[in-house]
Amino acid sequence: MLEKYIEDLNLFYDATSIPFCVFDNTLKDLYRCPHMKDMECSAVTMKACCDRLAIVPLDKHLPVFSYSNFCFFAMLRLDKNINILFGPVISMPMTYREFDKYNKSVIIAEDMLHLYNVSQRGPLMSLSRFMNNILMFIKIMFNENIRMEDILTKEIEFCENDNGKEKHKSSDNAEILVKKASNFQKQIIYYMKKGNSSAIKKEFHDTDFFNYLALRPMTAEEMIQIFFSYIIICCVAVMESGVDTGKAVQIFDTYSSKGKIIKNVNELKAVCRNISIDYCNEIENLEKFDTESSVVRKCMHYIHNNIQSKISVNNLAEYCGVSARTISRHFEQYCDMSVAKYIMKLKLKEAAFLLADTDMKLSEISNQLSFSSQSHLNNAFKGEYSCTPQMYRSQKCQGKRK
Repeated sequence: MLEKYIEDLNLFYDATSIPFCVFDNTLKDLYRCPHMKDMECSAVTMKACCDRLAIVPLDKHLPVFSYSNFCFFAMLRLDKNINILFGPVISMPMTYREFDKYNKSVIIAEDMLHLYNVSQRGPLMSLSRFMNNILMFIKIMFNENIRMEDILTKEIEFCENDNGKEKHKSSDNAEILVKKASNFQKQIIYYMKKGNSSAIKKEFHDTDFFNYLALRPMTAEEMIQIFFSYIIICCVAVMESGVDTGKAVQIFDTYSSKGKIIKNVNELKAVCRNISIDYCNEIENLEKFDTESSVVRKCMHYIHNNIQSKISVNNLAEYCGVSARTISRHFEQYCDMSVAKYIMKLKLKEAAFLLADTDMKLSEISNQLSFSSQSHLNNAFKGEYSCTPQMYRSQKCQGKRK
């Protein structure tokens, strides 16, 4: 059965540069994309992948997203015997020493080296774009439309055998926990995407989810796992809503450091509440920027999610289903600037984020944001920020040291 997937998977790799590994339920490594065919990870890692996928029903193609201190992965069942692991995807290149510092959760040294080698050959892209690519793969491969809201229901505590009978079921307590967590986060994301921070505060005040957690014996590691799962989904939800990728990731990074020192359920609740409100405020600010033109709002959503690509007025017109002239007219009327100027401002804002928070070279930033040349980025950046990119990075680094 594997052969029928290989051609499509290699096309997916050619289009996205996301590394992948195909494996079966016996932990056998079946196939790897060309650039990582000689790399291997341990049976311990493969078993962990199988265990995570075992909680998803066999007839569902729901991706399981995983976070390992710094890298993001997506696991997916292709059929009842064959699985696939996409990733890891990281936001910047790094030395092995830096990678080791961020990935203390990897126990086996060989796996650490394996992940490092794969990540260095992986793409430089946003978490939002990575997930969108996986969901696009599912749509093309299985003709299924899955959004991030659907992934919230993936933690189903049973899977069925060929006869449709229940083969495994966790304890009632675990099943209740999963349902409560799923329902609670669905409600929070609904309010978040509406920009309704007061409703989020009320939901956190009224919910019994955290009270239920407090009654269960939970380790610090389990609370951290719940926390990271929560903030990853929140981060993706706001990027889907059009919040600037750099801003969303910046908030994520701020809270991820706090998540590692959570000691009890009250602290978990407080941090989850705060990041939910911060993300909600970003969406609220986005809505306040323009609430009169649905055309402009749709364009903003497209531009935010495709900031690394070359974007034309015709791209936006096709996405919105209106004429290019309508797009231009709405931007001049509601934003007091041209489409091209708005796109450039966003690209330069993303460039500023990469200069301040990564070690990427200017040429790499230029390529990632689809500038025609490094000098084009340099000149545009000077016009927007009144300094060269190098000067901007130097100033930000000095500020951090202080």
